[in-house]
Amino acid sequence: MRNLRATLLLVMISICINAQTTLIPFGSSWKYLSQGSAAPSNWNTTGFSDAAWPAGNGQLGFGDGDETTTTPQVVSGSTVVTTYFRKTISMTAPTACIVNMIVDDGSVVYVNGVEVNRFNLPTGTILYSTLTPTFTENAPVSFNIPASNFVAGTNVIAVEVHQNALNSSDLSFDFEMFYSTSSVCTIVSTLAGSGAATSIDGTGSAASFYAPSGVCTDTYGNVYVADRFGHKIRKITPSGVVTTFAGSGYPSSTDGVGIAATFGDPAGICIDALGNLYVADWFNTIRKITPSGVVTTIAGSSATGSADGIGTAATFDHPSAICIDGSNNLYVADKNNNKIRKITPSGVVSTFAGNGTAALVDGLGTSASFFAPTGICIDPSGNLYVAGYHNHCIRKITSSGMVSTFAGSYGSMGSADGTGAGATFTMPSGIFYTSDGNLLITDEGNHTIRKSTLAGVVTTIAGFSASSGSTDGAMAVAKFNTPFAICTDVYGNIYIGDTNNNKVRKITCSTFITTDIANNNDVEENIVVYPNPSKSIINIKGLNTSENIKAIVIRDILGREMLTTSRLNDINIEGLSSGNYFISIINSENLTVKVLRFVKD
Repeated sequence: MRNLRATLLLVMISICINAQTTLIPFGSSWKYLSQGSAAPSNWNTTGFSDAAWPAGNGQLGFGDGDETTTTPQVVSGSTVVTTYFRKTISMTAPTACIVNMIVDDGSVVYVNGVEVNRFNLPTGTILYSTLTPTFTENAPVSFNIPASNFVAGTNVIAVEVHQNALNSSDLSFDFEMFYSTSSVCTIVSTLAGSGAATSIDGTGSAASFYAPSGVCTDTYGNVYVADRFGHKIRKITPSGVVTTFAGSGYPSSTDGVGIAATFGDPAGICIDALGNLYVADWFNTIRKITPSGVVTTIAGSSATGSADGIGTAATFDHPSAICIDGSNNLYVADKNNNKIRKITPSGVVSTFAGNGTAALVDGLGTSASFFAPTGICIDPSGNLYVAGYHNHCIRKITSSGMVSTFAGSYGSMGSADGTGAGATFTMPSGIFYTSDGNLLITDEGNHTIRKSTLAGVVTTIAGFSASSGSTDGAMAVAKFNTPFAICTDVYGNIYIGDTNNNKVRKITCSTFITTDIANNNDVEENIVVYPNPSKSIINIKGLNTSENIKAIVIRDILGREMLTTSRLNDINIEGLSSGNYFISIINSENLTVKVLRFVKD
């Protein structure tokens, strides 16, 4: 155990040098329940009393001989499948935290009743009887918890640890949590892919991709990949296990379930709040994949064209990227048509911007022009950002359709950092809006990853200009080869479809700040949302009307704006789908002074 802890410590030191404050050290005391049946439904919330539970110091478990506290292995003649652990901590202010955990075999971690991490367990509902799909032995698990999961005052950390088999001989659990007082440095790694241009399932480098293009993530940390020349949609778990989610590998456009469906060069992918995937398929179709793997065509046909219409009556010409807004409208970068197309939830396809001419002309809607738009994303205000592959520019489209040049200069290829037209790109292909209000851009021709603020300040964060390669490591030494697509997960980690390397790369990237973003001393520290979870009405407690609050903005887990109100109490959320949401409290100076998290039942 001591060697494993030392290894974890060395790993953390290797990627960051920063001051830290430990909230829960390894070896801490935890309450635990190991009774051979499920815990009460509210066991992981602050409202539950664990006074009757026994307590013991980590490492907790049985069977390995290195436990400080031995938990029951057999109850009433049956091996314990799931053991539950709880710990209460106090925070003066919500703060993003880093967790290192030892677990055998799988786990789900909750903060104040909300799931924040799942390791070696399937998606969907987890029961007491749920077994892990694979065996692990004292697996080290590291993850980040955003500040929005915590509240000022009492917080409950709850962990359920699951066995791999009914006759499992051991169980291990230990946990440390700390927060950083400075930024954690970033590294580039290969999440999955051997580099071979094939499409083989497996774990990490044992798997292979063939020109991975689109990438997106779900709330559980799974990465979905449009494996373009593999003609498949692939899924990568947080532990790097790669499977084929949909697509047989045969280049066609047939609807069906899972691998019975076919795709033809899927290039772009996005996900909605319910876990449905949407794919921009170069065979001129837009496809939908449900969480159960059912594939349907929602717009377009195999025919090439630019006709607007309903469903399959519309036509596209090599759609390359796709994104979704808070009303479930889809926006498509229709590359060879030089247009941005819009698809309503009912399947009505229209041309949102672009007249089809290959040029760069700013203007309103179809009076504007694009040249091979390849990437697209949307911010919470409904503004679209487009990576113009042959324009070498980033364009902005307001919700009313006004097109402007956001960064870069038409016809000026280069790799210069700068502001607006002072920055240069070479065939930018992918673009993604992050939850902290920045744009991430894959600059394909430069083999680099770029970042832009919404003020248009462009910097290079990884890769070497005009120097391709497949080097992992610190940002200053990492190399890519024509990176095409980019996205982040809920913890801020970045994922890249590194196309010509045939790999999916990951950038561990966590800058921790408290939720008091504006540092407004007039805002109380004990602001909470209640009831939480809620089905219909929420209130914000601890926020006085005299504190110059302008608006309350509710966003989903993807950062999309779902509801804006000036009300502080009796906020009606019945129209929201079930899931996790964030509340941003905006002051009169348009600054976010607090971010809260709640669950819609």
